[in-house]
Amino acid sequence: MTNPHDQTFLPLLAHYDGQMIILADTGFHRAKGDPANVKICKRGQWNVRMTVETTFSMLTQVWGSKEMRHLTWAGFEAHLCYIMAAFNILVQWNGMQPDENGRIHRSIAHFTL
Repeated sequence: MTNPHDQTFLPLLAHYDGQMIILADTGFHRAKGDPANVKICKRGQWNVRMTVETTFSMLTQVWGSKEMRHLTWAGFEAHLCYIMAAFNILVQWNGMQPDENGRIHRSIAHFTL
């Protein structure tokens, strides 16, 4: 399955009930009920979720994480480790300080050259 529907992941998310809450958009909501730990966020609600989504989007654009095709699981894991290590270095290098309104402005575009 190359592009599964969001609801495909609900059984996996339910596994973490009691350990964490998961903030999700309305694509995860299903009529027959959601796991107790999945909090469906309407637009503008729980905006911390957007920080995570923006960061993942940046990682996808800069390091091409959607195009990862590896022959082995070890190769896939190595690529993910490389992305996370690079991101952690960049965060420590530039910092993630909030502005006067509490927003964190992230940019890794200047590292793509």
